[in-house]
Amino acid sequence: MSALPFGTVRSKERARWYSSLRIRFAVTIALLVAITGIGAGWLALRLARQALVDEVAGSATRAATHAVNAIDSVGGPLPVEEATAILRVLDADNSEVESLAIIETGSGQSRVVAQSGSPASPEGRALAARAVAERRVVTLETDDAIRVAAPVRRPDMPATAIVARADLAAILGLQERAVRAVLGFALLSVVAFVALMDLLAWPLVYGPIKHLRETIAKVAGGDFSARAPVARQDELGEVAQGLNEMLAHLENINATMQTRVREATDEVDQRNQQLVDSYHRLFGLREQLASAEQLASVGQTAANVAHQVGTPLNLISGYVQLLKEELGADSDHAPRLAIIEEQIAKVTSTVRTLLDRSRQVGRKTRTTAGELVTRVFEVMLPSLQAARITHEMELTGGNTPILVDATNLELSLLNLVTNAVDSMPTGGSLRVRVLNDPPNRVRIEIRDTGHGVPDDLLPRIFDPWVSTKKPGRGTGLGLAIARDVVSAHGGTIQVASAVGIGTTFTIDLPSDAARDTGRVAS
Repeated sequence: MSALPFGTVRSKERARWYSSLRIRFAVTIALLVAITGIGAGWLALRLARQALVDEVAGSATRAATHAVNAIDSVGGPLPVEEATAILRVLDADNSEVESLAIIETGSGQSRVVAQSGSPASPEGRALAARAVAERRVVTLETDDAIRVAAPVRRPDMPATAIVARADLAAILGLQERAVRAVLGFALLSVVAFVALMDLLAWPLVYGPIKHLRETIAKVAGGDFSARAPVARQDELGEVAQGLNEMLAHLENINATMQTRVREATDEVDQRNQQLVDSYHRLFGLREQLASAEQLASVGQTAANVAHQVGTPLNLISGYVQLLKEELGADSDHAPRLAIIEEQIAKVTSTVRTLLDRSRQVGRKTRTTAGELVTRVFEVMLPSLQAARITHEMELTGGNTPILVDATNLELSLLNLVTNAVDSMPTGGSLRVRVLNDPPNRVRIEIRDTGHGVPDDLLPRIFDPWVSTKKPGRGTGLGLAIARDVVSAHGGTIQVASAVGIGTTFTIDLPSDAARDTGRVAS
């Protein structure tokens, strides 16, 4: 496996870092604490600033009101010097007030009659005109100061107001320092709170999750015996306990699957071996069937030769007998005729020996038709599967004993099943039944859904050299051999067929009990 590019590795590491529960939890706590702390500090600063502004505004209002009362209490004309002195006294008594001024606003213009502190600003003059016009105390708050204007009620001082100015610079400076303090405290609080929560969360959350991850990694690596430690009985403990139970169940399933895999592997090996054995047996049976067909061909040839030679030999032998009778035993030709008769007997004996060898039947053994049919299907199963042919066996009478030449009878059944397979090149159905056919007989039926036997060939189907297969696909001796084998066992074979529907071969054999009954009766 090739190594991953460096950039890919780094990106995966970053993704893993970002997706870490510990990091995400810490970031979430930090954001919550920061938002909460800064929000609470901002709100507190706003409330404190508003309280200070209200207090300063109250001080400026009291200063302006006291100045109006002091001026109103003076009887007679109010000189400028006396008015200025009053303002200075009140300004000195109130440290939060920066300046006091008496402003006259008549005739659309404003004029400072007396003042203490800094000169009156245009904002103060406008506020004085407003207080006179509205005949009440008015307040104006700007970024740098608070101004309060109170109208003077003396008849000799029309359109006059006292303007008190209080500076907010100190409050703004205090607010800036408070903001820096709040931000610093919020940062320290975030760091401290995140560290504390991390320390508390490690034994409660991160540690158990780490153990769970390590256990899952071991299981992913193939160690199904891994188990997660269960240190507590809380939710994570329940998760660990549930994981251990699932792993135990998975381990049992894995062990069961391994056992089943081994059993299935052993079964497949056995089936493969059985299949190999079946192929070998099928190959051997086909060789035996070919040999039987060759032997049958020789026997058929020998029978034809015996038929063709037998008649002339009989005629020759008859004429030899006549000559011996006519010439007599004392004739000079008698020895020659005896030699001719002897040679004719040798030729006849040779022909009969050849016929006996071609019709030789093997040693009979006790078996059952069910065993023979089962063995034939075992060796033919690959061919049936390859030809897409479904098969069915009904062995109702399969356990009835029969005394037969098992090899020759099995070859005959194999030949019938092979013919059935050849008649269904596009697939079909094959059914074999073994029944008890009383009294004391066993019936074997082989039924296929092949193309059938033409009507003109059906009466001669068991004759030698007669075949429904294409030239080169069969010798035409298989059914003749089957008939001879069945006949040699005292049985019969019949055929029923319809073109396009199928063919059924029926073999009737005497059971071993029937043979015992026959021997006892004889």
